[in-house]
Parts: sequence; structure tokens; C-alpha cells
Amino acid sequence: MCPQNVLSCSTEALAKKADTCCYEQYGVHVLTQQWNKDVGPADMFTLHGLWPSACKGKSPPTFGCDNSRRKKKVKSILQAAKPELVADMLIYWPASDNRHDEFWGKEWTRHGTCATTLDPKCFKSYTQNEDIVEYFSNAIKLHKSHNYIPALASKGIVPDDTALVDPKDFKDAIKTKLNIDVEISCTQSADGTEEILNEVRTYFNVKLTSDYTLTAAKGRNSCTKPFKFPKKKSASSSSTSASASSTTSSASTSSSVSTTSVQATSA
Repeated sequence: MCPQNVLSCSTEALAKKADTCCYEQYGVHVLTQQWNKDVGPADMFTLHGLWPSACKGKSPPTFGCDNSRRKKKVKSILQAAKPELVADMLIYWPASDNRHDEFWGKEWTRHGTCATTLDPKCFKSYTQNEDIVEYFSNAIKLHKSHNYIPALASKGIVPDDTALVDPKDFKDAIKTKLNIDVEISCTQSADGTEEILNEVRTYFNVKLTSDYTLTAAKGRNSCTKPFKFPKKKSASSSSTSASASSTTSSASTSSSVSTTSVQATSA
């Protein structure tokens, strides 16, 4: 039996007063959303992954945590269980090289198998691959409920091929509008003269299989100076893409993810 109101990274969790099905052993899950001008809807970040990470930012093993649950591909598993989930993933979680199934398989193997609350023993009546379906369902639900484009736009920060964005202004726009403390990551331009926005990371404390509570960012921002936030090449919006996908998928069902938006301070 899990204690009430015990989140990962709390004093009780760090003291190991309950088993790892009650809260995430590593500490937090990091919703990692990427900005790639060649990939995904024009008005939304796409998913890179949902990554277990330690309370102080240290990652679990690089190549996953459970060899018995490794998968090279997961699309057929997800399609059989939740075809509407696959339709969403093709929009919001695409691979830049279009090898979507391999990309998703890698994310599951490297990160999903490290989510201790999704270990098969943590489910009341576990059915085969339920852990895989839950992992991707949680990630998509979190991604769709954390679209930062409107918050950024409210402060005049929009994709632009020439303008530079101050890292503090970017983070403050999200903090002011949504009270969420995010971490941002940049890459270098080909000639090394500019930084380009790459990822936005949102941190959550976790309990049980799908209960996520916002917490402060734990890692370091790699954007060290005003950066480019380039326009995407895609002309389609997320709403247009979602509408188109509805003709090929069954009616969407609600995810079991429970999110609690609390003040984003360290747990």
C-alpha cells in the first residue's frame, strides 16, 4: 500500500519509505520537447521523449534499465492497443528521418524501461505490453497539455528566421503565463556563430503509473546568449494535422495521466 501524498524527490521518498511502484525511484520525469524546423506542425514543438532523471538531474543508465523489456519497434504493439495513440504520435512525436518506429523503440528501451512506476509488477492486473502503452500515452498526454507556443506568443516571442530571443525572456514568458519553470537547450549553427533553440524540458515529480506534478527544472540551460527560434518549413498547424488524422483513427479516448499544476518550486 502506497502512503498518501508522497511524491518522488520528497523526504519520504528519498528515505525509501515505500516501494518504487509508489513513486519514481530516479526522482523525476523530464518531458523533452524539441524544435526542429523540418519536423512537425508549424505551431507546436514535437516530442523527443519522456525521460526518468534523478532529483538533482543525473540520468539513469544510457541504454535502459531492463534488457528483458527492450524493443526495437513498438508501433504494432501500440496500434493493436490504441490506434488513436499512434495517429497522435505520427503528428506530435515524429522522427526527423521518418523512421518513427525505430525512434519510438529507442525511446522506450532507453527511457521507458527506467520508469520504475511502470514496471509490470506495479499494475494491478498486468496485461502484456501494458507498460509500453502507458508510457507512450502518458508522454502524449503531457505533451498536448504543455504547448508553450501561445504563452510565448503572448509576450511577442514567435518563430522568426532573423530575430534573436533572449533566454531569460523565453523562460520568463512561460513562467509568467503558466507558472512553469522550464529548462531550455540550444545547438550551435553550422558556422558556430549562433545558438539555435533545440529543446524545452519540463520536470515532473511522479507517483504511481500516471500521476505527474510539476516541479522546478533541475538541469542547466545550455542557451548562453540570444538565440534563433526559426520558423518551421511546414505550413500545416497542429489543429489541421489533428483534424486530418481523425479520418484514419478511431475516436480518441482520454488518457489516464493526472497532472497537477502546482507552483514550480523544487520538491
